[in-house]
Amino acid sequence: MTKLLLTYTLMVLGLSGCGGSVVIFGHEMGHKQSPAETPAPAASPAPAASPAAAPSSSDPGTAVAKFAGLTLTFAAAANMKIAADPRFNREALDAAVRSDLRTHLLLVDGSHAPTDRTVDIVIDDFTSQPVSNAVIFGYVVSNVTLIADIAVQDASGRQLQSASIKANSRVTVPAEGDRTHSLDPLYRRFADLTVSELTGVPVKEPKDSAEIPR
Repeated sequence: MTKLLLTYTLMVLGLSGCGGSVVIFGHEMGHKQSPAETPAPAASPAPAASPAAAPSSSDPGTAVAKFAGLTLTFAAAANMKIAADPRFNREALDAAVRSDLRTHLLLVDGSHAPTDRTVDIVIDDFTSQPVSNAVIFGYVVSNVTLIADIAVQDASGRQLQSASIKANSRVTVPAEGDRTHSLDPLYRRFADLTVSELTGVPVKEPKDSAEIPR
């Protein structure tokens, strides 16, 4: 009986060497898997990252400053040249600049403007050179230039921004007759460059040639 029990026990131990586990007389015999060998549960996938919010157009950093007033004056050298040219209209230049500023919502009219900033423009020079001495279909083509300094100031007179503007335009001027609006393209070009300097938005370059009216 004892020999039979011993043989049976050896057979059980041999089976346990194959990785199995056998219970004999209430006792577990054989290999038991260690905690380190237990496969870890699969990790849950990380939540997807939320996309970054786009900057709002109402952010203070994207706002363009507005102005409560505009002054346009002429330096002595420019004033002499302008006075000698009957085509030049100071009021038309001032109106073109004001209109462009209002169109871009930069100039706020009225005593209750929510700003104390003003724009001061000083015209430093004005030149006009004919492209040739020829008269084409009764018109003379000229290159005209207007140079100015721009300064932005607060109510105390402190300068906040400054820039120089050089506006070039090619205009057609009647050899005879009414020349009242001959320099309108120059005024518009100057107004566009003024807005560009105040906002930082570039403007398109003008065409090189002027159209001769037919």
